[in-house]
Parts: sequence; structure tokens; C-alpha cells
Amino acid sequence: MESGEPMNEDITQQIYNFIRDYIEEHGHAPSQREIASGCFIALGTVSKYLAILQAQGLIDREKRHTRSISLSKQLQNESEKT
Repeated sequence: MESGEPMNEDITQQIYNFIRDYIEEHGHAPSQREIASGCFIALGTVSKYLAILQAQGLIDREKRHTRSISLSKQLQNESEKT
């Protein structure tokens, strides 16, 4: 992360799992506030980890659009094959 903080892979995985499960249950993406609440992390931290997940190709999202997080289409296609 830019501020020199180490990336916590457990939190990254927890956020990814939360997003995946939330979309599966509700049919739409969670808000950043819901992610923060569901993962017990600060709201300001969520955007940093979403950027990491996006850079890793695990999620896609549109800037300036609420609830625009989606799981990477590549990952969805791979999971359908198995």
C-alpha cells in the first residue's frame, strides 16, 4: 500500500469472501460501508483493499458508481468449468 502499510492477505481474502457471499445471497454487490461492517474493518481501509483486489484481477468495479463491484469474469468462467 502507498502509505507503507503491509498488505494483510487475511483481510484481503476476508473481503473477497464477503463480497462473493454477499452477491450470491443478495444478487447485488455490497456497499463499502457494508463491507466494512461485515469484515469489522474501518471504512477508509475498504477502498485500499478493493484497489488491491482489483489490481490482482479478482474483482472489477466502476469508479463513481455505488455497488459496482463484481467478481472477475475470468474467475467466474474458471469456476463454472470445475
